[in-house]
Amino acid sequence: MAGFAKILLAGDAETEVEAVAVLTLAGDLVVNTSGKSATIRDLRFGAGNLLTVATGSVTVTDTYHSIAGEGGVDDNLDSLVGGVDGQLLILRPSTDTATITVRHNQAAASGNNILLNGNSNATLDDIDDTLVLLYDVGLDTSGAWIEVSRGSTAEVTLASTAPADVSTTAAVGIGTTAARDDHVHDTATGFIDNANKFAAGVVDAAAIGSNAVAASEIDETATNIEFSQIILTAKTSGTGTTPGTLYYDSDDSHPYIYQA
Repeated sequence: MAGFAKILLAGDAETEVEAVAVLTLAGDLVVNTSGKSATIRDLRFGAGNLLTVATGSVTVTDTYHSIAGEGGVDDNLDSLVGGVDGQLLILRPSTDTATITVRHNQAAASGNNILLNGNSNATLDDIDDTLVLLYDVGLDTSGAWIEVSRGSTAEVTLASTAPADVSTTAAVGIGTTAARDDHVHDTATGFIDNANKFAAGVVDAAAIGSNAVAASEIDETATNIEFSQIILTAKTSGTGTTPGTLYYDSDDSHPYIYQA
């Protein structure tokens, strides 16, 4: 009786089905009795059946597919036709030389839409990049594919733009570019004077130093800038070298202005 396989039917009855090597079913195998399950020790999806994008779409026929761009070049995948409720789908690019960008929410309410985590596109630019999706007939009016997980070698890089003004909401970025709130960009001359770059009280006299001049002590609109306090560094007599230099002579405890 070698080559027989046992199939559990409704009511827990056991029936032996002869199969020389592989049990092949012409129809679907459905386990639909409450409390029943199928235990599979070695689940295999078969080879990754190649699909080629046509005007942003492919028709799903298997669980596992490799995806090629239309014309063999970089392409966008916006629509997956043929989803059934609860269906699992694994996608990967067919080559390293063409990038497949699976785009979020490009076919709304069509029944073929793709909804990705974080509302962000999935960039598949290497043959070992993968995207796992699940079809849910109750989503997006007519059903949609939702992301289960993704595996990608593409690295996220920080945006190269200048820091935004205070209270600006951080953006996710585009493609593999991301915004962060804990990194630093180079700043131009006068940056510290820009009121939009710092929240109130962040830059003030106490933050700069105990002897610093606060903004309230400087009359910026007057022709002459007035200070309520000036602290001079002590120097010995004769050390002034530039006309108009104000210095404190430590020898006789007097301030002097150097005259050429």
